[in-house]
Amino acid sequence: MAKESKDVLSKLRCGDKDALERIKQSVKTDEKFQLENFDLITWFLVTV
Repeated sequence: MAKESKDVLSKLRCGDKDALERIKQSVKTDEKFQLENFDLITWFLVTV
């Protein structure tokens, strides 16, 4: 399981409202990472 998934689950256990809202959005990966945003995604991955 990815670190982000574990983080969201742990926040849900603690009752974090932001984590709950994030789950309710349920944005698909292909919607979140669109080809038009490729430069932004690449820049983010390189800088992290």
